[in-house]
Amino acid sequence: MSYRIEPTDGHFAIRLQGEPENCHALTMAPSDREEELNHGLWLVVVFAVWSGPDRKAIDTALEIGHELGDKVQIGIRPFDRKEELQAWCPEGKIQWVSPIWLVLKDGKSVNEMFGSQSRQKVFEAVVVHLR
Repeated sequence: MSYRIEPTDGHFAIRLQGEPENCHALTMAPSDREEELNHGLWLVVVFAVWSGPDRKAIDTALEIGHELGDKVQIGIRPFDRKEELQAWCPEGKIQWVSPIWLVLKDGKSVNEMFGSQSRQKVFEAVVVHLR
């Protein structure tokens, strides 16, 4: 698993390298939710760019993506301020604890977790929504 976090135009971007097609680098602070997040099952991990511990969540999400393959899409989104989240996830009960783990099914939030989580807990939060 390989990724880089790079500064871009006053924001940050995550660049995935050598990851399967079900793993997606999402843009920081989008003005609206990406259309692809409205289809299928997604695990989106939102990590604070300034938090070293949050970066461990990226590895966990990518591991789950490798294990489940095309059964689930993995999205990885950097953020800096809580306000950035409301534009693309207005229904979420976003707390000021990161990383933020969102499980979306056909665009609806079906599970939210906050802070460091075990790989097993995140995995179970996703697979319960597989058909």
